[in-house]
Amino acid sequence: MKHFYHIDPVAPLVFRSGRPFGTGSQDAARFPWPSAMAGALRTAWMRAQGDQRFRNAAQALQLPVAGPFLIDPDGNLFVPRPADAVVVLAENGDANAKKVYRLLPGSFPQNCGSNLPKGLRPVVAAEEFVGKPQKVASFWPLAAVLAWDEGSQDIPADLLKDEAEAAPLRLRRQRTHIQLDRQRRAAKESQLFQLESLDFGRERLPNGFAPAPWRLAAGFSEELPARLIQLGGERRGAWIEEGNNPFMAIPEKLHRRLKTATHFSLTLCTPAIFQHGWKPGWLDSELVGEVPGIPGLRLRLLAVACERWQGVSGWDLALQKPRPTRRAVPAGSTYWFEILEVPEGDWASQLWLNSISDSQQDRYDGWGLVYPRLHSHPMHPAHQ
Repeated sequence: MKHFYHIDPVAPLVFRSGRPFGTGSQDAARFPWPSAMAGALRTAWMRAQGDQRFRNAAQALQLPVAGPFLIDPDGNLFVPRPADAVVVLAENGDANAKKVYRLLPGSFPQNCGSNLPKGLRPVVAAEEFVGKPQKVASFWPLAAVLAWDEGSQDIPADLLKDEAEAAPLRLRRQRTHIQLDRQRRAAKESQLFQLESLDFGRERLPNGFAPAPWRLAAGFSEELPARLIQLGGERRGAWIEEGNNPFMAIPEKLHRRLKTATHFSLTLCTPAIFQHGWKPGWLDSELVGEVPGIPGLRLRLLAVACERWQGVSGWDLALQKPRPTRRAVPAGSTYWFEILEVPEGDWASQLWLNSISDSQQDRYDGWGLVYPRLHSHPMHPAHQ
């Protein structure tokens, strides 16, 4: 991406799944979909061009967007917790003592059957554990994930907190609203509703405000002036300005190791949309295919660790109507691959935060951004 932007919300942001809103409906605040960020940046670009009526919406749809990303005040990238990291309580039963277990591609026991596609291996725990997986922080620092891949067991305690106490769920704020009777200019009886939002607000200090504990970030192909934009539902505001992008380039150590690797995994940084549900459409019946955007990089899928699908929708700016609901593979899902062929050139750098979604438009919108990972565990296929 040519340009990288920091986005500081100035009001609690509303992001919903697109479910119908009516009596008895319940839709919690969630981290924004890639399409929400893409729509906000493209709208800001059109308005910067003086296009207030969105006549260039079709052209704007072809402008690539990468994000949204969650970063801390120091600019460190936080990524959705990988699906191959399972956290359970310690065997002593201490509610505050938790351990992270690794999932890896395994093999079927003798005389064991499965309905998995031919050639797809089961995902198994690298070591046995007893207990129910715990819901912990849904976003982990990218540096901590890469260190864990190299064998580090030093997982920061903040990452093992209950999911509701960690970002971004910790940012959830619920407000109760009323419906007004325009004739009486008073609240209608029993007409109450609640709205949940993500509050990135800064803490008020005696002499001003503290730095924002979290901010959003995104890459965009076009230059935008520093300004207030609208992001999410209810036309909430956010300040956007260009900033540094240290994590948009692949870490040097990982870059060197990828050049000689025979296997790696790809973990989704943003949800992906595939034609066949969890399975990328660019894979054939033998689970072999060429990575979108990187001609010559041929891979064979070995195993997949993913949660259940997410329903996504939104507003179509060009057609001025709601988009149909689609199924997305959740961010954090991990796909293990064997490398069959590599192209000439620096394919490893191209793979970093590259989109692997099937549709070109979905790739433009930022669905399915991935980062490659290498594992040092002896059970990994690369070491067998």
